[in-house]
Order: sequence, then structure tokens, then C-alpha cells
Amino acid sequence: MDVVLDSNVFRGDFNLKSTGFDILLDYLEKTQSNVIMPNIVWDETLGLYKREFELRLNKFNSCRGNINLLLTDEQKHINALEFNITKEVESFGIFVKNKLKIRANHFLPYNDSYLQEIVKRAINREKPCGQEGQGFRDALIWLTIKEYTRTSLGRQIIFISNNSSDFGYKDKLGLHESLQEECEKLDIKIKYFRNIEEFIKEHSSKIDYINIEWIKSSINVEEISALVTNFIISGDPAKLHSYVQEIAVHYLIGIYSILKTTPYEYSNVIVYEMLDGKLIVHCNVYCTLTVDSLESLGKSNGLSDLVSTENTIQIIASLSLIVEKGIVIEKSINSVNYYNNI
Repeated sequence: MDVVLDSNVFRGDFNLKSTGFDILLDYLEKTQSNVIMPNIVWDETLGLYKREFELRLNKFNSCRGNINLLLTDEQKHINALEFNITKEVESFGIFVKNKLKIRANHFLPYNDSYLQEIVKRAINREKPCGQEGQGFRDALIWLTIKEYTRTSLGRQIIFISNNSSDFGYKDKLGLHESLQEECEKLDIKIKYFRNIEEFIKEHSSKIDYINIEWIKSSINVEEISALVTNFIISGDPAKLHSYVQEIAVHYLIGIYSILKTTPYEYSNVIVYEMLDGKLIVHCNVYCTLTVDSLESLGKSNGLSDLVSTENTIQIIASLSLIVEKGIVIEKSINSVNYYNNI
């Protein structure tokens, strides 16, 4: 069954390095299926990449300037990075097309005839448009996918998008009821997944010996702690800051360091068997995260107003293991969610 990926699927993994994409590629090969790409999704994905590239480049040059201010020897100053961003975006597009084997005939063009239907849906607050009438791009994606499915040989397709509030439900699986009714009227099937992890679960295998106890015996607590800590440090510091701020007693100035990451519970073991015989195992790991924070008491503007405080938050880490002949050969963390974000 062919697969349509929304642009938000690429946002956290532009290099397609996660085991989720490995499994997706394996599925496409096993089933002789293709990634189908609406032009609006393609253009938006390239736009997301361009904005992220510019953001990270600006952050680097800002940090570079701050470091240079501390260096008394100008010969040690760090030079600014310069890129032709247009060419980098073009290279990214070529990389994605090659990696996912997207050919010219897999792209779905814009269709001007959808405009009237999109406007009607926005006015009437019909899915996938939201209650405020927003959702032009979602409506365009939906109509494009629906028409492709209607004219395709198998009249069915897989659609993966993180935008569950418009295409599905936040608290349960599957396509939204009104969109499902549209499919039934056309005698087509659109299988909707909120993320690649849900898709993997649908297509996972049952391997009896791989369970929570096996995972605990194959990777120790210290290894998991290190993986989770490194993932958070190399990720988005602002996200961690915002969640610590919610539980901080005083105003949070900043976070010194992660003092400790303590795994305490495992759940949702999923196993996918690859064509080469390797197994990819996904598991949720619940952890307690302890951070050393700098907070302001709000009494004065001086240094005496600042205190160092330990704060503890709960997280769920998505752990992936690659297993060959019963031995774990690779370990990684795919994502980390803070309890308030679930």
C-alpha cells in the first residue's frame, strides 16, 4: 500500500536517520509500495528545512560572536559560517527523493479546481478545517490524497500526519469520523496514523522472547540514562527550560546541568522484523529527570537574589534497539516527551 507523509513527519528528523524511517523503507520494499508526495507537502517540507537551517545558522553565529568577545587573541576568533542556503535546500530535496525513492510520477500536482471546495469547508467548519475556519493546507492535502486514492489501482493508501486534531483524534486512533464517511461514499480506504510509531505498531511482528525482561537484561540502566541525557542535551534546551519553569518554585533563570536520569518503568514493546533478518525493537521508558536550576527569589536585582535549586520532572523516552541474532548491536533514543506534553 502506498504511503503519503505529511511535512510534520520530517520536522524532527530531516536526515531520515531514525529507526522509524528504516522500518518505513523496509515496509516499502517488502510490499513494493511507494511514497506519494503531494506538491504542497513537498514545498512545505523544503520550507521547513530552509527555516530550520537559517535558525541553526543564526544561533551558531550568535554563539560564535559571544565566544569571540571573550577571546583576547583575535587570531583565535571563530569565523562566521557561510552557506548558499538555496543550494543546501536543493541538496536536501535531492537527498530525500533518493532516500525515499520518490520519482517524478509520485508527485501530486496542485489542483485549482479544489479552491471552491476548500472555501466551503472553511466556512462550514468541515474537517479537516478547524473550528476557526483555518486549515487551507490540510484541506488541500486531504482533497489531493482522496482524489489520488479514488483513481489508484488498489483504491487505498496510508497517510501519516502529526496533525491529529484535524485529520483524526487526539485521544484515539484512526481517521476522523466525518473523513471516514467521505471515504466510504467513494469506496476508498485511507489508513491514517498520527506518527510513524503508530504505523510501526500496526505492522510489527510478535517475537516471543523479546519482552520487557529481555530489554532490561540487554541494556542496563546506566546505558539508558546516558542515552536519554545525551539526547536531551543535544536537543532543544528551550523545551526543557519551559517544563522546568512550570514546576519551579521561583522564577527560572537557567539550567546548569542534568544531575541524574533515572529509568523506572518500561512499556509498549514493539518488534519489527526487517528484510535482512535484523529486528528493530521499540519500547517506552519512563524516567525521572533531576536538573540543577538557577532561580530568582524576586526580592532584589543582585546576585544574592539567586539560588541554586534541584527540580525533578517526569519524562517518557522512546528507546530503539537493533537486534541481530539475539544480540543488541545498536541503541538509540528517538524522542523524549515530558509528562505535561502527553
